[in-house]
This record gives sequence, structure tokens and C-alpha cells, in this order.
Amino acid sequence: MDTAPPHSRTSTSWNIFFNLLSQAIILGTAFLTTPYIVNKLGEDAYGVVILITTFLGYLGLLEFGLSDALIRYLTQCIATGEKEKFRIFLWSSVIVYVLIGFLGGILLTILTPQIVYYFLSIPSSLQQATMIAFFIGAGSFMINLLIQPFRAILWAYGRIDLAALVVLVTGVMQPLMAIVAISLRYGVVGVSAATFFTNLSAFLLVVWLATRLHRSWGKPVWDTTSLKTLFRYGGWLSLAQIITQGVSSVDKVLMGRYLSAAMVGYYNLSLTIPLKLWIIHGAFASSAFPLLVSLHAQKASSVEVFRIMHRFARGVQLLLAPIVLFLVFFGGLLLHVWINERVAYHGRLSMGIASLSMLLVGMNAILHVLVRAWERADLSAKAYLGAALVYLPILFLLIKRLGIFGAVLSLFLYYATELFLLLLFTKGLLRIPISAWLTLILNRHLLILAALGLGMTSLQPLLAWSPLWKLLVIGGAYLLFSWAYVWFIGFSREERQSILRMLLSRFGRESVPSS
Repeated sequence: MDTAPPHSRTSTSWNIFFNLLSQAIILGTAFLTTPYIVNKLGEDAYGVVILITTFLGYLGLLEFGLSDALIRYLTQCIATGEKEKFRIFLWSSVIVYVLIGFLGGILLTILTPQIVYYFLSIPSSLQQATMIAFFIGAGSFMINLLIQPFRAILWAYGRIDLAALVVLVTGVMQPLMAIVAISLRYGVVGVSAATFFTNLSAFLLVVWLATRLHRSWGKPVWDTTSLKTLFRYGGWLSLAQIITQGVSSVDKVLMGRYLSAAMVGYYNLSLTIPLKLWIIHGAFASSAFPLLVSLHAQKASSVEVFRIMHRFARGVQLLLAPIVLFLVFFGGLLLHVWINERVAYHGRLSMGIASLSMLLVGMNAILHVLVRAWERADLSAKAYLGAALVYLPILFLLIKRLGIFGAVLSLFLYYATELFLLLLFTKGLLRIPISAWLTLILNRHLLILAALGLGMTSLQPLLAWSPLWKLLVIGGAYLLFSWAYVWFIGFSREERQSILRMLLSRFGRESVPSS
């Protein structure tokens, strides 16, 4: 018997669908705009843009897990009808975000000359523009922080679709504005300014949406007790965020230090599409969290929890498989056609390994949501920490010895270690043995699609076609067949009907005018 209420499952399905749709649009926009940005900026300037984004990401760690904690407690306040407590949590966090943004902006402004002139290997012709871009980035950082408490309101009211809408606007607007700035010959500075105005637009949008949902804001208030509660809960999440942020950017920083800005650009381009596949497991994980919290509150059995988790993980893996394997076998052709031959030469192996890593990341995301729903954010942080302790020394050695290939190989080992630790923690938490997950880890559908891809790849040297035609004909045929295989064979008839019912019922309700 299902424990979670039916409406929770319906809203979960809609949130998954809307997240996937919005992120697919963002991915498509990035795919179409990136070649123009890279080729117009140049490889060194593009590498500089990536480095600026990396350092701004480090500053984001200054929030100490406050955003996730705020979502949790605002949701609880809405569920229990505690309006005054809602006001206290909200305004206290807004004040803290203003202070963090101000201090972070000053810190970045002070450190920028040392970062540009002494730490990174920036070409002398780009150093002045990089300085200005960093200063603009400080403003972007402050605005992006102020978005967080208002975004938490959307999540607290269960409007993940509206939160995804804000991300959609940001993800589409930023590259389009960057293209305009580059076409006007503003270069790196123009790209940084595009990010600033995109964040400002997102801030205005999310504030408007939040006020539509929660009209009674009350007077500003500062409450240290509420802040202690938020930071206590967010402590482990903050540690997890620090580790993941470090892992996601330290490879680029080390390459910027020991290799070159151009190599950072090659590496980033090879990972751009594989890392965007988080939209699939991210949509499942974020939408699964409320459902799993409900199961935990209702003391659901381990059998029911595992059944639901298995369905989530299996859905993620099946949706990832066609794209992952396409990138493994045809990634070099894609880079050649998408950017240029030089990028394909440097990045084809990296793209393949990074794509395979996404299969591990997808399962990791579902397991992280499980342990956090069971109020064990410490296990999530410990999994990140344990994997990072293995990853960092290997990364340092392999980058110096193998360059880009060493970096992405280290990343794969990081995700594999993280998965192993999460499976161990899940076994201890819910008594779910590791062997229960083997049907997912050793998925026969993946093996069948991999064998087909290997056979089709062997045809490439036999055909005297251009890379574009090989990609369109052979790669396109493989992708279409893979999707058909997953839909008709990978998913059961019941699963296909469930997906279609969810979509049709949702759009059917939306099309009915309200009385």
C-alpha cells in the first residue's frame, strides 16, 4: 500500500516534467550559442570567462548552507500555519544575505589584482579586461545572493515549477546577452556585464513571483535564535556544498595554474554537455525530496522506500543512457562540428569519460536525497568528504602527468568513490543491502546499447564522409534507435502509460478555464 498521498505523486511528476523541459531549453540555448561565443572571444578569453565563473562560485560558499535550510523551515512554517515564524525566518535571512553579499563583494574586489596578475596565467593583453570583468562579477555575486531567500519562498509553497521558470529565464537570457555584447566587441567585459544584467532581471522576476505567493511580509526583523536554527541545520549542507564546489572547480584552477587558460577552455568545452545532463537527475532528485520527506514522516517501511527509490534511480538511468552513450561514441565528432577540430582533438576522450561519470552522478543524486530526507545530512557531507580525500591527491598528480585526460579520469574516480560510500550509508540507515542495487549498476539495457554503439562507431573509418554527415547519419541513427529502445523496451507498459497520463491530465486541467 502506498503511503504517500496521491496528490504528492502527481505534483512530483509535474515538477520532474517541468524541470526537464526548462533545463532542456537551457541546454539547447547553450549548445547553439557556445560555438559563437568561443570562436569570437578566442580560446584564452573563453578560458578567462570560465575562471571568473569559478571564483564567483567559490564566493557562493559564504552563505554556509543558509538557502537549503531556509527552504526547509519556511516549508514547515507554511505547513503549520505559523505566519509570524515565517516572517522572522525570512527577514532574518534577508538581512544576513545583504551582509554576506556586501562582505563578499569587498573581498573579491580586494583580491582581484592578486588573482589576475600573480595567481593565474592570464595573457598580458587580457589582464586589464579580466580585472574589470572581476569587478562586475562582484556585483553579480551580490545580486545572486539576494535571489536566494525569495527563491526559498517559491520552494516552500511547493512551486518548484516557478523556481524552474526563473532558472529558465536566466539560462536563456545570459548567453543571448553575451552574444550581443561580444558582437559589439566588448569581449570578456561584455560577457561579465551580460551576467550582471541577467542576475538583476532574475532578481526582479523572483521577487515578483514571491510576492504573488506570499503577500503578507510584515516588518523586517532580526532574530539570532532563528538564525542559529538555520545555520545549525545548514552546517552539514554547507560542508557538502564546500566540497562539491571545490571538486567542481579545483580542476580548472589547477589547470589555470600549471597548464594554460586555453587548456581550461578545452577542458570546459569537453565537459559542458556531459555536465548539463544533471538536468535529468536534478529534476528527479529535487522533485523526489518532498515525497521522501513525507514517507519518512509517515514511517514508511524500508521495502516501500526502496521500491520508490529504485523507480527513481531506474528512470534517471534509462533517460541518461541514450545521451551518455551517444557522447561516448560520437563526442569527438560532435566537438568537431560544434566548435572546431582543435577542441575535438583535445577533448574527445574527456567528453567520453565525463559522460560515463554522469551515470554515477545520477544514482548518487537520488541517494543523497534519500539520506537528507531521513534527516541525515551528515551522511551526505561525509560521502562528499570521503570521495574528495581520494580525489584531490589523484587530481594533482594526474593533471601534471596527463593534463586534461588526467583531470577527467580523477573526476570519474571521485564519483565512483562517492557512490560506494552512499551505498554503505544507505545499508546502515535503512537496512538496504548493496546487492539490491546491482540490477541498476549492471543494467542489461546499458550493455546492449553500448554494444550497438561500438558497432556503429566502427563504421566511421569506412565512410569517406565529412564529420557533419557522419554525426547526422550514424550518430543520429544511433540516438533515435536508443531512445526508441529505452521507451519501448527499457520502460514497461505501465511506466509508459503513467508518464502519458501525467502529461495529459496536467495539460487537461490547465486548459480548463476557471469559473
